[in-house]
Amino acid sequence: MPLPSEFVESQIGKLEEAQKKLDAIPEPLDPATQAEKDKVNADFKARRELLTEELKQQKALEADQAEKKSLGNTSKALKKAKRDYDRQVAHNKKSKDPVPLDRTKLDQAEKNAEQSKKLSEQIAKKKKDLAELVSKQKVFKKKSRLGDICVRCELAEVEHVAIMSRWNALSPSCQQGLKDALKVGKGTNADVAAKQRLAVLDRARGQKDVIQKAVEGTGVDWTIVAALGIRETGFVNKRQEDGQGVGVFQIDLGQNPGVTDEQAESMEFSAKWAAEYLAKSYNDLHEGFPEMTDDELWRAAAASYNRGLPGVKSDLNHDLSPDAHTLRHNYGSSVVGVDECLE
Repeated sequence: MPLPSEFVESQIGKLEEAQKKLDAIPEPLDPATQAEKDKVNADFKARRELLTEELKQQKALEADQAEKKSLGNTSKALKKAKRDYDRQVAHNKKSKDPVPLDRTKLDQAEKNAEQSKKLSEQIAKKKKDLAELVSKQKVFKKKSRLGDICVRCELAEVEHVAIMSRWNALSPSCQQGLKDALKVGKGTNADVAAKQRLAVLDRARGQKDVIQKAVEGTGVDWTIVAALGIRETGFVNKRQEDGQGVGVFQIDLGQNPGVTDEQAESMEFSAKWAAEYLAKSYNDLHEGFPEMTDDELWRAAAASYNRGLPGVKSDLNHDLSPDAHTLRHNYGSSVVGVDECLE
């Protein structure tokens, strides 16, 4: 799958081809045409300088993103390492035969988490710098021709490249999670589908601060809670048409009579409610299925939000996938995939 930098390289290639055509126009030209050609040459030069700088910055960004990806989900890894270390401590307190405490994994997890945080800050800054650079290219959006040469990219083409660059920067599992979570109309163009799904991601990211505050103390990351909201409603505050689900997280007021309409529609309350549900499911599943990995537990916990915890446990006890009876058989896996988009 092409990287955003490869799209920029392709734009530079197109520009160079157009430059060759421009240079091949025979001279002398009448004064008006010569003036237009000189203007086009100046446009090409400015465009080339901007694209060259964009390519440089994009490659630096991709290097940081690749390094961050190589570290994996450091937040979850750190929480797991802390849990494992706390279990050692708890064991030693209760046991007459204590074992030596080993902080190796915890220390490495803390180091990776710190490095990941640093990279996230660098990535955010580089994305901001790139956005500022790209905004300078708006002057080239209008269509202008000299002979058969398209001097400036049309707005639709520029938007298409921008959308697909963002989409292709997402990991394959993130993309699949979004495709499974957010269905689009049959026959929808790839760039239109990508635009719709990216808009939902942006909507969820816009509530990051509220969700982070809401999930404090639950042991659950804001990202998987937001991913749950994306799978449930496309992160839209609405009422279920044929049921009693309310809000972004579709809290069923029939099964949860202690929750009011106003609470279900409140982002802070409903995010905390969803986080507590996931935490309880995760802990119950960890106790009942200690052989499951952390990622498998989160997938199963997410699946329980749709299937119900007893149903997921039953499926696991029958050696079935936790998604065996969830909506479209991919509820939990899609939430975990979208979770990766938000990290």
